Amino acid sequence: MWPLNALPMQYAINLTASDETGVRLRSYWADFDRFDPETAMASLGHPPHVTLAVYDEIAGIDIQAVLASVFDGVPAVRLRFSALKCFEEPAFVVWAAPDPSEALARLHAAVHAAIDPGRCHEHYRPRIWVPHATLAIGIPQARRSEARALATQVIAPFEVVFDTADCSAFYPVRTIARRPLRLAP
Repeated sequence: MWPLNALPMQYAINLTASDETGVRLRSYWADFDRFDPETAMASLGHPPHVTLAVYDEIAGIDIQAVLASVFDGVPAVRLRFSALKCFEEPAFVVWAAPDPSEALARLHAAVHAAIDPGRCHEHYRPRIWVPHATLAIGIPQARRSEARALATQVIAPFEVVFDTADCSAFYPVRTIARRPLRLAP
């Protein structure tokens, strides 16, 4: 196991879900917390989210201006999740897989139009990024087969409304800037 707070500071631009709409993702967090409660998603103090970009450094970027240009006036994003999956590399991550979404793809492209994609971690760059909502990270090697088995079970599809965009520093998670998305009438 690796302590999350021992990693170098990074920055992410995310879509986040409120407590009401993110309840199903939070319930999956609870299911996976038993594998390593020290790295539990709920303990991070950040809402359920889909990360659009990750950076090692944001110096020289007016993050408030970027969030305003990309997200002001944008409607909330409704995603349907129909499967759980695992990334094996570069880190073992259990995640919820959203169905394809044009709105999500447009926002991802807009973030990378506003900030040079070359600054972004490779796995979040255009044409490489796999949209996902992280459910567990940091599960010890000895518990991974058990976590994989739970992640491969068929799930009932569910929807989550992502009603806010933010830029957060991590670890520990700290929100730097936030923008509400427009809710449907």
